[in-house]
Amino acid sequence: MYGRHSLILCACLVSVVLSCNPNLGNNFDYTCDAKTPFCVNTNSDAAPQYNCVACREDCDCGQDEYCSTDRWSDSVGKCQKITLLGKACYPMSLSQLVNSTIPLEGKCALLASDEQNNLQRVWTGLCVQGKCRACDYSDKSTGTTCGNGYMGPPRVCVFPGEYNTPHSQYWSGGAYFEDPVRVWLAIFFIFIFIITLVNVLSAFFAFRGFMKK
Repeated sequence: MYGRHSLILCACLVSVVLSCNPNLGNNFDYTCDAKTPFCVNTNSDAAPQYNCVACREDCDCGQDEYCSTDRWSDSVGKCQKITLLGKACYPMSLSQLVNSTIPLEGKCALLASDEQNNLQRVWTGLCVQGKCRACDYSDKSTGTTCGNGYMGPPRVCVFPGEYNTPHSQYWSGGAYFEDPVRVWLAIFFIFIFIITLVNVLSAFFAFRGFMKK
């Protein structure tokens, strides 16, 4: 009997959600812990219920994740994997994306049903050449996004429509594909390295042979 009560108590402790005060500034509450530092309304009805969550925006998550706004499930305020990237899609308007008569297949958006069974967007991507992408790599005006003030890393959109960190963007396969000059520079670097290595080894063995005479 004691063991059964202990098991129930442990289960209750695991499911505890910290409530918070949204008026402490910028959706942040210092009474929340480090893993769930943001204060967000997690209630789906008219009466707000503010709880500590892990994220408030997509920039608080990883490069291939989004911050869920699905208040109709237990995923609100949690970083979720974007499962649609690279999948086939059709260009649709925002109204078409939430139209329940249109099949989910082909939509570049993650959707949730509210209490009236209406579809709501929790993440929206871009349908580029029939593939679902996170961003538009051809728009060079955006530059680096998600800078200071977020929990996630800063990011830059690279070909074919995915995020990379600013310092790693030029080493991504998409950057090489988009700009062939970088491919040739990489090839030349390897070629020069091999020539330099051969010359160094040749000089070393020549010097070694000279010293033995």
